Amino acid sequence: MNCHVSHISGRLATLVTGASVSSRYIVRPVISRGQLSRHLSTDAMPLDDQRRPAIEPMYEGPSHSAISVLKRTCLGFGILGLYLSEMVYSSPMLSTELSYVMAGASVIPLPVVHHFTQDYVSRIFRLHDDTKVQDIDSLTNDETLLVEKISFTGRKYYNTKVKVSELRTVNERAGFVNWRASDTALYVKDDIGGIKMDRIWGIAEHNSGIDNGRYFGK
Repeated sequence: MNCHVSHISGRLATLVTGASVSSRYIVRPVISRGQLSRHLSTDAMPLDDQRRPAIEPMYEGPSHSAISVLKRTCLGFGILGLYLSEMVYSSPMLSTELSYVMAGASVIPLPVVHHFTQDYVSRIFRLHDDTKVQDIDSLTNDETLLVEKISFTGRKYYNTKVKVSELRTVNERAGFVNWRASDTALYVKDDIGGIKMDRIWGIAEHNSGIDNGRYFGK
């Protein structure tokens, strides 16, 4: 009977939180998701030894590949534009003003695209505390997520930790930011991730004084 109850509890924890209660199913993903990378920085801070990400993301942004390609394209376009503008500047047959226009037109797209997409969340992983038993109480107490974003150039991903209890829903930067936790701005697409993400959305809405029927406690 106790084994049956334990099995049901484990299945419930997996369904609601997106995590397995058995630590043998929780392994550290590739190193890029096992570190906390600071934005616009070349170094990375490893995660606490007591913490490890879940094996699979509980959320994956549908457009993260397209945004990554767009940023890389803008970067390549900017480099090519600067090279061509230098050639125009060096040519005695063409005006200097034209080279300035070419340089500006080729460089501007990347920061503009980054401004609106810098907080787009590509993936969300649950962080597990290895010092605690992996049951519903420990999974939902001081619940922390590992949020992955796309770098400025679109060639790398960087991570940051977010506490679920601090999440709020917002409408900022023309709708390109819809979550905020302390000083961290995020854009997460709704209706993706099933009941696991609905639960997180419910907490964020509850913290913002919104009731859409998705909040059922922590």
